[in-house]
Amino acid sequence: MRFLWPGLVVLVMAGCADSSRRDADLAGKVRQALVAKTPDSDAAVILAAALADADAASADKRPEILEAALNRAAESRSFTPTFEAPLPEGWPAPSLPGLIRIKTYPALRAA
Repeated sequence: MRFLWPGLVVLVMAGCADSSRRDADLAGKVRQALVAKTPDSDAAVILAAALADADAASADKRPEILEAALNRAAESRSFTPTFEAPLPEGWPAPSLPGLIRIKTYPALRAA
């Protein structure tokens, strides 16, 4: 039994290295996608929040959070709302359904 332990430790350490490398790769993809977006876009909001959530999450939850954010950001790029009428000047564009954002509206208009 003693001879199996060093091999087991190496396997566990290799698994940790693979996991942290995967986390770093996903975080790198999220950062690249974030840089490519305008700061006020839905995708940028989703990706920035995911990076903050991943930093606060446990190591086993990070890949799940980052992958979900990449998928949601891709969804936001393909979202095109249907307008019944043009938006008034200065009115912010609609966000992806389910995404909660704080927006600034013109002073002369009320929501």
